Amino acid sequence: MTVLNVAVVTDDRTDVEFYINEKVNQISTIVRQETGTGFRTIRVNAVRLSDLTCDFGVPLYVKLDIEGADDMVLSELFSV
Repeated sequence: MTVLNVAVVTDDRTDVEFYINEKVNQISTIVRQETGTGFRTIRVNAVRLSDLTCDFGVPLYVKLDIEGADDMVLSELFSV
């Protein structure tokens, strides 16, 4: 098993802003939060899902925590 501490993106960015919700742990995301307060921003490394399959092969299982980025990441997953 390989665990990577990266954000999954659908373009060639090598890092992205990650919005950490300091009030509710479960709602931290790379999707810009337009409403509400209590978010702080950090930069995190980013990688395309297709690049991961090139590096590690086609996975038998993928666990993604993709709050708010579901459509973006799933479209990348099924384009591989």
